[in-house]
Amino acid sequence: MCDRLDPGVRLTFLGHQSWLAQVDDSAVLIDPVLHAAFGHSRWAPFPVWPPRRVDVAAMPQVGAVVLSHEHLDHFHLPSLAELPRDTPILVGPLFPAAACRAVERLGFTVRRTPVAVPVDVGALRLRLLPAGAGTVVWENRVTQVELQSVDGRSARVVVGVDALISDVLVAEHEDTGRCPDLFVASNNSQIVPPGACGATTNLLTGALSGFDRDAALGDLADGLVQRARTQLPGLRRFALCGDGFVDPRQPFGPFLLSDNRVVADFAARRYPDAEVHAPRPGETLTVGARSVALSAVSWVEPDPATERA
Repeated sequence: MCDRLDPGVRLTFLGHQSWLAQVDDSAVLIDPVLHAAFGHSRWAPFPVWPPRRVDVAAMPQVGAVVLSHEHLDHFHLPSLAELPRDTPILVGPLFPAAACRAVERLGFTVRRTPVAVPVDVGALRLRLLPAGAGTVVWENRVTQVELQSVDGRSARVVVGVDALISDVLVAEHEDTGRCPDLFVASNNSQIVPPGACGATTNLLTGALSGFDRDAALGDLADGLVQRARTQLPGLRRFALCGDGFVDPRQPFGPFLLSDNRVVADFAARRYPDAEVHAPRPGETLTVGARSVALSAVSWVEPDPATERA
């Protein structure tokens, strides 16, 4: 259960890299993909994996949406169109103007938010943090999201997908020694079977001549967990997401090592002092200062029959 006097930050995983964050009755959506697939063309849908159905009508009312960047698996206009038009859309300073205009044409108000400046959404306080300076040039628009209660009693959570850890976090850690209570990291390995073409959504991935499962798991664990712990000594708790879709132009189904539970279990064995979570769609992590509790919501419905097929 949650720590005494700690309201907890509740993170509900919607699939791939989409989250609903809550403190008390206040909620924020992060990079929402609410449909069965994403993409910018009906001729090339990217199905979310594992499959699930999001009942938007039953979803908690949200006070804001955060878009970390404009890549197609984070920026899905049909999903945004499901939401009330008075929901503010928060983006970072480098979010492309063309993407802003597309959101505004749906009837939303887009608010460019300075980095590291607190924004209160009801009982929830968030900050958008810039990607680490070492992040490759085509990811420099990514903003990471820090979440905490307005009164400061809750745990502090950082959703740090698709980029190196923000230098703001590193500098603040050097000053105060404080780490996030949970860090969300994204598995973007997109490993394909030997002989297959690399994923069309990740130019860094190519065909493999072979596949060493343990070596690949070791590389993933090092990149997702140990690298973050090197930058933020004392960081202990993680949640994994990412690799949660199927490339429609490839016949091999889900990517190899896309089951983040396998990656989390390997990382926990490799780093016994780390606590690594890998929620399934519809599962909620309630993050306290000293504990993480797992539960499930009714408005995200898994599709085990399709998954088994």
